[in-house]
Amino acid sequence: MTIKKPLIVGAILLSGLTLAGCSNNKSNDKAEIVATMKGKQVNSQDLYSDIKTNTYAQSAIKDSLVTDAFNQLYADKVSDKTVNSLLSNAKNSYGDNFKSVLASNNMTENQYKDTLKKQAVVEYGLRQNIDISDADMNKTWKDFHAKSDIQVAKFNDENKAKDFVKNAKDGDFVSLANKSAINKNDIAAKVDSGSESIPKDVHTQLWKLKNGEISNVITTTDSSYQSTYYVVKMVKLGDKGSDMKKYEKRIKEITQTNKLTDNDTMNATIGKVLKKANFQMKDKDLSTLMTSYLSSK
Repeated sequence: MTIKKPLIVGAILLSGLTLAGCSNNKSNDKAEIVATMKGKQVNSQDLYSDIKTNTYAQSAIKDSLVTDAFNQLYADKVSDKTVNSLLSNAKNSYGDNFKSVLASNNMTENQYKDTLKKQAVVEYGLRQNIDISDADMNKTWKDFHAKSDIQVAKFNDENKAKDFVKNAKDGDFVSLANKSAINKNDIAAKVDSGSESIPKDVHTQLWKLKNGEISNVITTTDSSYQSTYYVVKMVKLGDKGSDMKKYEKRIKEITQTNKLTDNDTMNATIGKVLKKANFQMKDKDLSTLMTSYLSSK
């Protein structure tokens, strides 16, 4: 199982690679020795020269530079309290698997916490710089469902999920979920149509339900191609009314999230942040690396 990824940067960042230090070494004589072997020394300049021509490494360098730019501008906007809350949510999400997931990704808890901080800083910066129109807001409002009381059961096994549906139709959803579901601590929930605690496929089915109705099994697949099986019950559907101003802040948040799933919008927003950070690529071999961002309008 892989660690859930931030919005634009991978979970394992190239933070250990001191790019500036490598690129500033004009002479191999002054470059730091990275490794030695029989008849050869590998120094930081040699390593950097190899890395920057590798496609996969270029992607990591790109992410690292973007993250650094956001960090320069917005690091002080994300509090320790926020990061600790993100860590707590991650622990609850992974449950007993949290330590093994960290180990499989070669991460310590502190390293993961550092990644969460970078994620939060990038997300904050993106939301501060994305352009939102009245038409965008109105579109979100049209499809918006207010916070509603629901019950959720998650399963790793499809057959268990199917058996649960059969029994839950005439039984107590919460009691049955406590016996067989994998999310025993968060069966009852309050969500609106922008809540990220449940996947998009679950949202699609949830808002078709009337009060008291239970869905069939909903299959979702994450970025590591692992399937999770959901069953949801609509306990009490919220009434949003007709006044969007009552939900204006929330509508804006959802609109921003939706727009940031569009690559062109994402690139343009990152480009705005890079320009605010006065970003300039000094390495001629990497001169086009950030073009997708800096050429966006």
